[in-house]
Amino acid sequence: TGTRVCLICTGRADSAHFGVDSCRACAAFFRRTVLLSRNYICRQSTNGCDVSKDVRFTCRKCRFVKCIAVGMNPESVPTVPNYRVSETEVSPAPARQKSESESIEASSSQTCLLDTITEQYRMLEQFAVYSDNCVMTTAFGESLQRRNGHLPATIGLLNQCARGTHQPMIDWAEFCFPEIADFDDAEKWLVMKNFMTSRFIFDGVHRAQKYFPGDDKIFMVTFLTFVDVDNLDFYLSDLEANFDKEHSISIMREMISKCTVEWLGPLLHRAAIDDVETMAIYGLLCWPSYLSQASNRVMETCYKYHLRIFQELHHHYKKTGRTDYSSRVAHITSILLCVQAAIQRLKEDMQIYRILDVYSGTELVYNIIK
Repeated sequence: TGTRVCLICTGRADSAHFGVDSCRACAAFFRRTVLLSRNYICRQSTNGCDVSKDVRFTCRKCRFVKCIAVGMNPESVPTVPNYRVSETEVSPAPARQKSESESIEASSSQTCLLDTITEQYRMLEQFAVYSDNCVMTTAFGESLQRRNGHLPATIGLLNQCARGTHQPMIDWAEFCFPEIADFDDAEKWLVMKNFMTSRFIFDGVHRAQKYFPGDDKIFMVTFLTFVDVDNLDFYLSDLEANFDKEHSISIMREMISKCTVEWLGPLLHRAAIDDVETMAIYGLLCWPSYLSQASNRVMETCYKYHLRIFQELHHHYKKTGRTDYSSRVAHITSILLCVQAAIQRLKEDMQIYRILDVYSGTELVYNIIK
């Protein structure tokens, strides 16, 4: 039998989604668009943009129109509750005796936010791995040797991978935390650039420990790619020749080693966080209490989601039989503080890289982190 083709982007389809042969990326895009009731505007004002697999991020309006045109049905998308945090969730009314049916319903939804973060993050991960693989194989074919199923990164291709997952990352956040869609552009950018930087640092070590256990010289830079402190020459191999390579490698090696060996690495080893705690950390990284220049609206939302996530962790620990989980909360808090400290160091390093001509100042990665 022949390879199934996505009827939206012409990429490889893994199965039928919403009644149409499509790839997971297009299916996830259609699902998010329907659930979030998005109304897009054609970027070229032509309503006829190319949405093939190589350029499908350029116009979401035309991509969604193509989904409808090939037969995807919005009514086939299962509806889910709105997880927007309300005032009553953080300031509950006086307790009353609940009926048996109410107790069962409450029990089933005690971790609904963390469940949503988990489901959506796994979809994001599947898409990101696919996107990263497209970028890397387009550049190198099959010549790159995989290690534990992952590929060595270059700094130029890191920027391409970041562009490929930029909008899906925003979609993930808006789906899990609907308030973000109500923020103005400055507020949204402040929240998202902080989350993307925090996730980069946390996942860089956490995913490295997961896929390269016992190797503290590996740092994951995307969902599929990594850098090895013993082979930073390859990481910088696609830069122009006028940068200070020796100095740049020295800074990178020190930063990666501190994260994996001295700072975050040991914390994660001791904590041995489970999957639910990992997803809680993603949520908490999206809503930190240390955002500088944040508006009152953003900080109020941060506060509400902090309470919500820790409430759901409380139910998770009860469900798993942990009676004294203060040490778990301490571990998570330490991890968050460590990521915060690493962000400050990385921001300083990025400015040095700018001086050393590692970055020109126009790259997405640079503008997210700086």
